[in-house]
Amino acid sequence: MTTPQTDRADERSTDDSRRALPRARWWRDGFRPLLARLHFFIGVFVGPFILIAAVTGLMYAATPAIEQIVYRDTLTVAPSGPPLPLAQQVSAAQEA
Repeated sequence: MTTPQTDRADERSTDDSRRALPRARWWRDGFRPLLARLHFFIGVFVGPFILIAAVTGLMYAATPAIEQIVYRDTLTVAPSGPPLPLAQQVSAAQEA
């Protein structure tokens, strides 16, 4: 006696579902914890470099504002007389 094709298809689908379960279990029990641990260690090793880059970038960006505060007396002077004409300023610069 032969079995109809539909019965064999049903048997295959139950076999496929049984095979899928161990793969899902492998993901949950083996690969996912490995990925979590790798993610943790990569974060531990790369995090300090990112922190140093962020701090030095902040210092680099804040330098002009800090220099204006620290060197305020050097960057500005009180006027000592009337403004000179441009030609006289150029000749004084060329002589110096």
